[in-house]
Amino acid sequence: MGRPSSYTPDIAEKICDLIATTPRGLEFICRNNEGLPSRATVLRWLASNQEFCASYLRARECQADLIFEDCLEIADTQVIGEKVTTGPQGDTIVTADMI
Repeated sequence: MGRPSSYTPDIAEKICDLIATTPRGLEFICRNNEGLPSRATVLRWLASNQEFCASYLRARECQADLIFEDCLEIADTQVIGEKVTTGPQGDTIVTADMI
């Protein structure tokens, strides 16, 4: 037999909370938060624990919404700049332009 699992509901909840509130991936979250297991361990937990798997999937849905909202905000943000061109007589023409 292998060593006992380090799974606890508190660790599972922390992982799901972090997933749901950041656009970062599981590898980053596990590597940069003390007390969390490796990504491989979390993947094993997902395969063997249906309750954790369901919570993790809900957290990923929340994360997808977060990322989608960020994308919409970026897409809807207009950045106005100046476009400088040279006219037919060599004159400089400055117009507003979206960058």
